[in-house]
Amino acid sequence: MVRRWFGLVIGGCAAAVACTSFSGDEDPVPGPGDAAPDAELDVAPAPPDASDAGRCSIVSLASGDLHSCAVKADGKVWCWGLNAAGQLGIGNNATVVSRPTPVIDVTNAVEVAAGPYHSCARTRAGEVWCWGANNGGQLGLGTVTGLGVPPTKVPGVNDATAIAVGFAHTCAVRANGVVWCWGLNAHGQIGNAKDSANEPAPVQTTLAEPAQALALAGFHTCALTQAGGVWCWGINNAGQLGVGFDDAGADAASYSHRSAEQAIVTGAGDIASGFAHACATVASGLQCWGANAALQLASGKTGSVDRPSPVIVPQGLMLSAPSAGSDATCALAKDGSGPWCWGSNKYGLLNQSAAGPIGDPVKVVTKATRVHVGARHACVRVDEGPPQCWGTSEYGQLGRGVIDPDSGAPVRVGPAPITTICD
Repeated sequence: MVRRWFGLVIGGCAAAVACTSFSGDEDPVPGPGDAAPDAELDVAPAPPDASDAGRCSIVSLASGDLHSCAVKADGKVWCWGLNAAGQLGIGNNATVVSRPTPVIDVTNAVEVAAGPYHSCARTRAGEVWCWGANNGGQLGLGTVTGLGVPPTKVPGVNDATAIAVGFAHTCAVRANGVVWCWGLNAHGQIGNAKDSANEPAPVQTTLAEPAQALALAGFHTCALTQAGGVWCWGINNAGQLGVGFDDAGADAASYSHRSAEQAIVTGAGDIASGFAHACATVASGLQCWGANAALQLASGKTGSVDRPSPVIVPQGLMLSAPSAGSDATCALAKDGSGPWCWGSNKYGLLNQSAAGPIGDPVKVVTKATRVHVGARHACVRVDEGPPQCWGTSEYGQLGRGVIDPDSGAPVRVGPAPITTICD
C-alpha cells in the first residue's frame, strides 16, 4: 500500500516495492498531529471571490496523492497539502501545509507533475527540477538520498518538452521525442529493458517512436507518440498495460511486463494513468483499461479489463482530457459542460450522496479547463482565478488554509483573508 510504503520509508527508505495499492487505508500516512501544521492559518473558509478573475492565470496544475501544485503564468510554482516527504518543495519540514506556498528556487516553470511523495517542474528552457522523496532515485540526481530533498535540477536534461511523475519514478520527453526515465524500476516501469535495477539518473527508454506526452502512476508508464499511438510498460497485474493479462495471472503483483509489439491504442489525443488503470481519448470517445474494483473504468463490467474498453457515457456526451486517480477517473466534456467523474466516491470525489462506487459518469463542476484527480481529492483549472478543489482535507489538500472540513463540492484554493495563490 502507499500508506504502508510511506511508513517504511520513514524508517529506512528501502521498501518501496512493497506497495501494491494507491488508496488503501492500512498503515495510514502520518496524520496532521505528527508534526506541527500551519495551525495559525486555520481560519474559516470564504466563498469564491470574483475579484480573482482576470488577475490570476494557472498554466499547469497537478494533484498527487495528498497534495497539489500549480504553476502561475509568471512561472512561479505553488504547492499545498501533505509535505511529510518534502513533496511541496517549500523550504521547510512542516508535515501539513494547508495554504498554497511558493516552491523555492524554481523559476520560469511551465509545467508541474506530482506523485505521492515527490514533485517535478519543467521550465520554459526545458530544464527539469524535482524535489521530495528520493529513496528510489526518482529525483534523477544520480544518487539515492532519502526524504526531504529540496528542488534540484535534474542533471543532463535541459530540453524537456513534457514530464510525468509516478509512485517513485519520473519520465520526460526530450526535444527529439525520445523518452527518458529514472527512479524505481522493480517492475520495468523505467522502460530501458532492465526489469529490476533502479536508475537514479536519467536513462533512455526503448520506445522506438517519438513521443509527445506521458502518463505515469503506480508502477507502470504510458506514452502517447506523435503518431497518436499509446504504448505502456511496467507492472501488469491488473491489466494496466492493455495488452492482455500476463501468463502469470492477473494477481501476480510482482510480474513485470514491457510494452507490447505494437501500440495498444491508435489515433489517441490524450492519455492518463491512475495507480493501476489508464485511459486514452480516441475519435469515438474515451477508452480505459486496467483495475476496475471501484468501477473506475465505467466499462459496464465489474472486474479488471485487460484491453482498452469504451467508457459508457450518457447519450450525446463526448469526453476528452482524462485524469485518473487511485480509484476514480474524471474527464472534460467536449461541449464545455465541465468535468464528469466516476469510480470511488469514498472521499466525495463524485459529489454524490452515495459512498459506494459509481460506474456511470456524473457531472461534478462547470467552467473547468482541466481536471486533476488525486487519491482523496481532485482539483480543476478554470479560465481565470485560482484552482478549485474538492474531496477530503485532512492534510490541507484543498488549499483553503484549514485542515477541515471536507467538501464534496469544488471550493476555491486560497480564500481571503489568507495570502492566496493569486495575490
